[in-house]
Amino acid sequence: MYELIDLVRTQRRDDLAAFLCWLGVRVIEMRRVLKPTGSLYLHCDPTASHYIKALLDGVFGHRNFRNEIVWEYGLGGSSPKLYSKKHDTLFFYTKTKNYHFDKPQIEATSVRMKGQKKGATDVWSIPSINNMAKERTGYPTQKPVALYKRIIAASSNEGDVVLDPFCGCATTLAAAETLNRDWIGIDLWEHAAETLQQRIGFPVHARREPPVRTDDEADVGAHLPSINRRRRRAEPWMRLSHADMRIYSMPPRMAFAPVVGVNCISDLCNSIICNRALKAAQTRSTTA
Repeated sequence: MYELIDLVRTQRRDDLAAFLCWLGVRVIEMRRVLKPTGSLYLHCDPTASHYIKALLDGVFGHRNFRNEIVWEYGLGGSSPKLYSKKHDTLFFYTKTKNYHFDKPQIEATSVRMKGQKKGATDVWSIPSINNMAKERTGYPTQKPVALYKRIIAASSNEGDVVLDPFCGCATTLAAAETLNRDWIGIDLWEHAAETLQQRIGFPVHARREPPVRTDDEADVGAHLPSINRRRRRAEPWMRLSHADMRIYSMPPRMAFAPVVGVNCISDLCNSIICNRALKAAQTRSTTA
């Protein structure tokens, strides 16, 4: 990860290097809370996807890379000077080789298999949300619920916990609720909890203060290669130690349910939204 950031800075891309630093420590935390059979899906556009792929290889290991999924969404503008941009990328990683996966089945489009189902490929044609869609909330980067339903159904079981640390208008959480998963969402947007309540039709628990970490902070990033001490003196961003990689807004590891991760981590959360999983834990701790 450090060599990647150094390479980016040699190209006079300090802004991108700063972004990769910001993202890298969150991906490390994401891996930490992921259960052994869990998966991570990280959504990005072509702007920095090639750098993000290298970063994820460094944190999760290249052998735990499973797919680069092309989400073809159809809508959007066009330009006479280049090919029209009609897709984003989803990187699919797992924590170990023993991961949960139920391959999605979709409608076949060929004449020979008309009316039958087939296994999904790594190219997903799911329309983005148009201005008249019923699920539209007005949130600027809202994604279609069908996209997240496919991810959640493929990489989790009923009763598992789905974490979306950049939940925005809570599409991931709404999809998880529909599929009978427990969920946790984190976001800076102050209306995230209110929007989620409107979407699922019942009150949710939201907390403004980050939970207390329950892990040993010395273990954060311990699986990563050690950093050359001499190089760490060269630049301030190189002076990251494993102990410095602290993100206090991470939900604690919960003994009652494993975590199935979606996306990455934010340490600047304004509120943490969760459903019956966290409320049940609080009830147990109160009655214990």
